[in-house]
Amino acid sequence: MRLRVETLACQMAGGDELIEPPALLKVDLAGVKEPVDSVEDSCQDTEKSCIPTIHMGGLVYPMYKMWDARRWLSKPTRRKSGGRRREVRFWREVVEAKNGYIRQLEKEVTESRDSLYEEREKYDRQIKELFEEREEYRVQITRLLGEKEGLVRELEQLKEERDKLAVQVARYFEGTEEAKSGKKRKEEKEEVIKRRPGAKEGHKGWYRPKPEIVDEVVDETLSQCPHCGSLELTECKKVTEHTVEDIIPVKVKVTRHRQHYYWCRGCKRTVTKETESIKNGRLGGNVLSLSAEFKHRLNLPYRKISELFNTLCGLKVTGGGLAQAMRRNSRKVEEVYDAIIDRIKYSPVVHADETGWKVFGVETMNWCLWCFCNSEAAYYYIDRHRSSEVVRRLLGEKIVGILVTDFYSSYNKIEAKKQKCLVHVLRDIKNYLEEETRDRLILIQIKEGLEWIIEKGLILQKDAGTATAECIAWQINRQLLKERLDGLCKLESEDENAARLIKRLERFKGELLTFADYPVEYHNNRAERALRPLVVTRKISYGSQTEQGAKTTCIMMSILQTCQLRGIDFTQFIRDAITGRVSEKRLIRRLLGNKREEDEPSRSPP
Repeated sequence: MRLRVETLACQMAGGDELIEPPALLKVDLAGVKEPVDSVEDSCQDTEKSCIPTIHMGGLVYPMYKMWDARRWLSKPTRRKSGGRRREVRFWREVVEAKNGYIRQLEKEVTESRDSLYEEREKYDRQIKELFEEREEYRVQITRLLGEKEGLVRELEQLKEERDKLAVQVARYFEGTEEAKSGKKRKEEKEEVIKRRPGAKEGHKGWYRPKPEIVDEVVDETLSQCPHCGSLELTECKKVTEHTVEDIIPVKVKVTRHRQHYYWCRGCKRTVTKETESIKNGRLGGNVLSLSAEFKHRLNLPYRKISELFNTLCGLKVTGGGLAQAMRRNSRKVEEVYDAIIDRIKYSPVVHADETGWKVFGVETMNWCLWCFCNSEAAYYYIDRHRSSEVVRRLLGEKIVGILVTDFYSSYNKIEAKKQKCLVHVLRDIKNYLEEETRDRLILIQIKEGLEWIIEKGLILQKDAGTATAECIAWQINRQLLKERLDGLCKLESEDENAARLIKRLERFKGELLTFADYPVEYHNNRAERALRPLVVTRKISYGSQTEQGAKTTCIMMSILQTCQLRGIDFTQFIRDAITGRVSEKRLIRRLLGNKREEDEPSRSPP
């Protein structure tokens, strides 16, 4: 009897809603198991009654005994009463079986999830332990590196002692019998112990050299014995000399200039002779030049300079009077001041640096002091701004030489070949190592790498620009420098300071190896040394009182530093400029050389 499973759909609740059997039921009729693809193939025999079973989720559920579907469905009473109840009971069991299978699956999923959570916690603990081990290894590596450095120093000391011992052994076997017996060594040891501190016997001391020019010779003679008062003295042949150097008391020289006026019959005018002493006011050139020396070289304020003049020579002058006279006479050397920046602008190497400066009495107190220098000249400039426009205004839109600076952002916009200061990087690494940092190993690695780059780069610099630079060995060594720097830029660190340092090297790596190709310094210490005197002045005077005073400071300090670099007497130079004894063109040639301004070279970097 074929049982049509599709006819097993029954009407629930009044016969309007149909309930379909599940699609993946397995029906077992007379011991035969096969998948049910369609409802029509669910039963095979219409003559025999069978007990079909349903296989779901590995469980077996029995179906009720069923007859021929057509006959069974054709009976209205059975369909309405008993048949419907059996159908409802059948589908209820099917739903319960399905819900049991779902609960079993949920149980398995829950167990799997719990096991996964446990495994994840176990792996997290393992990862944490590995991180702790890594930190311990880093501390151990840092300690071992320090021990390594100490052992290297100790090894060097041992080598020196070995060499000394080798020399002593050689002397022992080559010496006299006294040395072979050990007596001489014992005596030398006792002599070293008993000898008084200080220079050895026979050592010629260093004394103050005697002056070559003697202004006065005084003979110290006696006419009476200082002990007994006897007048009978006979001069001996022994004569000793003793030289004394002293300063003559300074006295103010007051000169009154009387001007005579004349009537010119040619131009019908009254004329007179004008001198520089009249234009300078009541203070002479010596007073003003000494004031410039005390103010800008010794960093004395004008108030103390006035007290010094009053004490030493009785010159009564106020600090404000000295300041006004200095500002008035600084205008006479403005052309020299402008010539200095022209010379620096066209030099092969330009060092630049900046620092803060205060100008009181203006709206913005925080100004900026700029410094541009080379090996022959130094130029100072105080401006309200700290931007790249100041550099362009002073050095031009495109710098012909190599610009050596620190990592200040204003220099990045300047069009020039640049060399960034590597000493600034090493200084930052030293400061980071003194602090508590998580990545000391990375910092030590960067420090050692930069020191190696500087050492090898200086070796390559000696042969840069020559025929040696064209050989393969020089090019290979230059490539090794680049690769070593690239390796430092590829380092990674979780520490904020180390990461910032690596990022800086990556950004400016094209401006860190310029010193290996050109004769230029790898640091910016020249500009920092040039700024140091003005930094000391800033600590003493806290800046400038007026804008004109700031300009005067820049003019005088520029001339002073340039004179020091070229070995020129600053006091004499200022005296000649103030008194008008030497023209400005001659002053420029004296300070900057014999080259004319129009002959300044305009060339690319070497």
